[in-house]
Amino acid sequence: MGLFMRFSTSLSSLFTGLSLSLLVTACSPAAEEQADTVTSYKITFGPHTVVTEDAITVADPEQDGRDVTFRVLYPSEEGTYPVIVYSSGAFCYPQNYDNVTEHWASHGYIVIVPNHMDSPNNEGPPNLSDPDLLLYSRVRDVSFALGAIGDTRPRGRFARSK
Repeated sequence: MGLFMRFSTSLSSLFTGLSLSLLVTACSPAAEEQADTVTSYKITFGPHTVVTEDAITVADPEQDGRDVTFRVLYPSEEGTYPVIVYSSGAFCYPQNYDNVTEHWASHGYIVIVPNHMDSPNNEGPPNLSDPDLLLYSRVRDVSFALGAIGDTRPRGRFARSK
C-alpha cells in the first residue's frame, strides 16, 4: 500500500470517528439542554399561529408497509402555503429542530418532518447492519411525505406549484 493510500485511509478513519463523535454530541440530551440556554440567531416568529400535528402515521408500500410517522406544522389560518420537508439529522430526535420548524410555519410554510427509522423516537434501536437501507429509507421518507401528507392533511393548504 503506497504512502498516499495509507494517509488517505487514515484520514478517512479520522473523519469518520470525528463525524460520529460530533453526531453523538449534537444529538445528546446535554446538547439539547445547552441549546435551551443559548439565544437562537435571528429566530423571530412570524405572523401566523402554528398548528402542530405530532403523530400522522402512514404505511409506505415501497418500504414493505413500514409505518412512517410524520410531524406536520402549518399556519392555523386558511390559505395555500408552500411546503418544506425537513429531514432531521441521523440518529437525532426530530423535535430537536422545533425552533427552526416552528419558525418556518409561523412565516407561512407547511413543514413536514419525517420520523426516520434511525430516530430515537422509535420503539427499538435502528438496525445498523444495513447502512444502505437506512440511507434509502431516509430518502424515501422525504419523497413519500409529500404524497402521503398531501392526501391526508392539511387539506387544501398546499401550494402545489411552488
